[in-house]
Amino acid sequence: MKKTKSARPYPGAILNPRNDKVFKAIFTGNSKESEFALKSFLSAVIGKEVVKVQLYANELPAPLPEEKNSSFDISVVFNDGEQAEIEMQGRNREDAFNDRIVFLASRLMTFSVKSGETYKDVRNIYQISVMNFCLKKDGDIVSTYKLRSPDHEESLSEKLTIITLELPKISRLKDFTNLSKAEMWAIFFKEADNPEHQEILTDISQKEEGIMAAQTVLSKMSAEEQLWLRLKREKVEMDRRSLEQYYREKAETKEQELKAQEQELKDKEKQIKANEEELKTQGQEIEALKKMAEDLKQRDNKTLQDTVAVLSANGVSQEIINSIKNLHQRPDF
Repeated sequence: MKKTKSARPYPGAILNPRNDKVFKAIFTGNSKESEFALKSFLSAVIGKEVVKVQLYANELPAPLPEEKNSSFDISVVFNDGEQAEIEMQGRNREDAFNDRIVFLASRLMTFSVKSGETYKDVRNIYQISVMNFCLKKDGDIVSTYKLRSPDHEESLSEKLTIITLELPKISRLKDFTNLSKAEMWAIFFKEADNPEHQEILTDISQKEEGIMAAQTVLSKMSAEEQLWLRLKREKVEMDRRSLEQYYREKAETKEQELKAQEQELKDKEKQIKANEEELKTQGQEIEALKKMAEDLKQRDNKTLQDTVAVLSANGVSQEIINSIKNLHQRPDF
């Protein structure tokens, strides 16, 4: 019987933790390792110990039918009612990710206040975005944003915090000996499935037990053949949709270009017609001026003839009359 080819690329291959489903599964699995990894990650990025964490439904309802629903990868309540949304994003859709995370954080704060509570009851809110792209060219791997004045000296509120981990910036690191815990987690997300960087991963997992727990969960997941098959099918489907979207957007762009060219031709035709009308009008004006000039010439000739007749009748010499005729024929007369 022919042996079925494994969907796992090679023995010991690790699933990509930057895949949003794998990322979510690492922290939301029904195991002590997943819970410990989640608490450790939260503690690392927000900068204080998380002792109790509870997962909850990760889609906020839209108050009105036309408004957007907000779905997150992982939604948790921890410590004394503080809330966090944790997401993994592979690409910056529409180059508007910074606006997106502000929108998500604002919606999260809105729904954190229960009916009957006052503004004083607003809990601390954390929007945590792990990104496999750079939001900014410069800056640190881990960035924290709060509501502060432009000079950063005055805080409007400490209730809302946005934290970003920009994974590609890890390549800029020259020294791996003096890393923050949040930076260690960034390295784990970026390099966990890279067989060439296992030495670095072993080192940081020994320093951060939460990463070791996450590695344990990820290794167990990676041993499941059905999971590799499912993710492979999802990738094929995602690639198909991406390709459809690419050609759809390309067709839309081409259609817009053709419409713009068509409009440009219409504008040019309109301008040509306007020019033709203007030339026609100018031609009519020229003909009118010519006729006017001819009428004036005929009038002048008749006036000259009448003048000659009067002069002859009054006995003026022919020499004087010829002089008057010659004078009348001069261009500057």
